Amino acid sequence: MSVRPPSQTFSFNPLLWLAASFALGIVLGSVINTSFFAVATAAFSASVFSILLRKFRLATALVLISFFTAGCSFFALEQASVSDDRIWRLFETERLISGEPVEIEGELSGAPEPAPEGYFSLVHSERVRVDDVEVSTSGLVRVFVPLDVDAARSDFANLELTHGSRVRIACLLEREEKYLNPGVYSRTLLLDRQGIDATANLKSPLLIEKVSEAAAIDLLAGAFFELRAGLIRRIREMFSPGTAGVLIASMLGNKYFLDKQTADVFREGGTFHVLVISGLHITFIGGLLLLFTRMFTNRRWVQAIATVSILW
Repeated sequence: MSVRPPSQTFSFNPLLWLAASFALGIVLGSVINTSFFAVATAAFSASVFSILLRKFRLATALVLISFFTAGCSFFALEQASVSDDRIWRLFETERLISGEPVEIEGELSGAPEPAPEGYFSLVHSERVRVDDVEVSTSGLVRVFVPLDVDAARSDFANLELTHGSRVRIACLLEREEKYLNPGVYSRTLLLDRQGIDATANLKSPLLIEKVSEAAAIDLLAGAFFELRAGLIRRIREMFSPGTAGVLIASMLGNKYFLDKQTADVFREGGTFHVLVISGLHITFIGGLLLLFTRMFTNRRWVQAIATVSILW
């Protein structure tokens, strides 16, 4: 039986079908345990045959199949790239239990991030001790240290923590859903998107032990983090809390000082993303605008006014 050439048709939304096929492949890959080699081979084969049979109707189905199997292969590749000692995988296999007292050891990623009631720190965990059993680990743990009294602030300052400092922390590691009311965003999904495996809220800085100083290669980066922390303190001293929160978020990327009313206004207006986490994107767009305006004028003040006006 011969295959008839297709009639002349045109889709106004071709990427919609391709995206839907790819997304469906990801969903199926998350439900069924698939082999990366098998689905990647299927995706490649379907792509090749779609090119060879591009004059026939079957080519359309082969293209959709190639995107579907590509989605499966990308999910399988992502799962294979996660090592067995990742903290979130240890929670999945119940080698770690959420809320269980543990002792973690690792290096600080960045300097402690100031917040209204304390500091947040990201720790690259290398080891976790549960009771008397030590387990090698990898992944990020976000630790909050409350500094609500002078004694706590003094204890924390004496630690002199900076980027690359090696620490040992006694804490309760947590990775679980909280406040699951209808419409509430999944907490674990949010942590995964931020690359954070677990969180811990300490009662006192005394639960942190500084094992060693940062390596020499980390000292330069630590100096920049210290400069940023100094700018945050200076802005808080010079401006009202609401204004300081906006300035700190927009210029330094720290959203912890935004009050709820201001955050809600930016969130409802659709500019919250731009405010707190897209400074690099804004810089990139500004650079493109500056290049574009240079095509029409060499006057720098005109270029600056036009670029800043469009960005605003």
